[in-house]
Amino acid sequence: MSKRALFSLSAANDTLVVDTEGGKSSELTKLDYHKDPDWLIIHRLDADDWMKVSFPTSSPSDDAHVRGQFDSLRVPPGHSYQACIVPSDFDVDSKTPPHEWYVNYDEGEAPPELVTVIALRKRPEERDLYHEGDSNTYGTYHERVATTHKPVLAHLSIGPWKPRDIGDARRALPTPVVTQARGPQTGFSFTLEGLLPGTDYYTLLLLVDEFGNWQYVEDSVTTLSRKVEATVDALFVLDDGDLLSKGEASWDFYLHTAGGPSTNNLSYKNSNIDSGHFARPDPAGTVTLGPYTPLPEKPRVFFGVTGWQYNSGSFPSYGDDLAIGEREIPCPTGKHEKVQNRKAQVQVRDTVGGSYEFRVDYTYSIKYQ
Repeated sequence: MSKRALFSLSAANDTLVVDTEGGKSSELTKLDYHKDPDWLIIHRLDADDWMKVSFPTSSPSDDAHVRGQFDSLRVPPGHSYQACIVPSDFDVDSKTPPHEWYVNYDEGEAPPELVTVIALRKRPEERDLYHEGDSNTYGTYHERVATTHKPVLAHLSIGPWKPRDIGDARRALPTPVVTQARGPQTGFSFTLEGLLPGTDYYTLLLLVDEFGNWQYVEDSVTTLSRKVEATVDALFVLDDGDLLSKGEASWDFYLHTAGGPSTNNLSYKNSNIDSGHFARPDPAGTVTLGPYTPLPEKPRVFFGVTGWQYNSGSFPSYGDDLAIGEREIPCPTGKHEKVQNRKAQVQVRDTVGGSYEFRVDYTYSIKYQ
């Protein structure tokens, strides 16, 4: 018999509550997060098969793709790590907490453990950048991602990360740490330890200062300008799960490195938006990447726009299609696989104080032949 657990995030008292069917409610922890986040990124452990995330009410139209994309999430048997994204700003009736979501689980099993939540607040003027993508059918993933150079981020920890099985230390998911700081011109290297393959979709947006600390960047030009050169702003890890289910133990890393503002204009020297930063877990479950890691000869998925500079004012405006092309790479099953990168659109505009924002929209497909 299937049951469901209600996770509610209360903005009034900064607590996260799990309420399982039957009326039992427990407060997990006090939270430190920016009020009224627009997104919640939820990391869960102890899932061995399909788990479904359902929403209490219909999502707003601009978040419709989230409902469709993450209605069902797959964790291959034997893997215990999964992540999902749900909108926290959908409407619920006045008798319920402002932010809540349900997770189904089977009768006789413990409710899923919520390990970490990262709250990301979209800038209001950028809500329309999110739209519904194609359905996530076998072998195909079509999604549009948009972000801003000035995200508001808070890192929320719900209890200690711990393995389900004490004998399997790889199931522990420690916080990503900075292993090497190479200076503001070259960025940082990060080590993400214990990440297991098998998630359908995993997104991590983080800010780290020059000392390796999680950085909360307020929506302030002054704060941003002071720290941007020493910050790797956004790391996206996406995986459709298809190759992983065929035994390919690899991750795709989508990394944006920030160029610092110069005296009179914006400078993207030695910076890029590039998804080619690719690494595989070693036997210990460690993945290492950096903003200038050389590409392997045969990356699984690659797309991106590199070599941008904004010294002459000739930046591509929104609506310009940037040709990217196709790459052919081997498929672990021995069949031919073609990765087609369809388009990338870029918008850059100056903001007060000489800061800047950017957005990247992209689509891609993975085709099996």
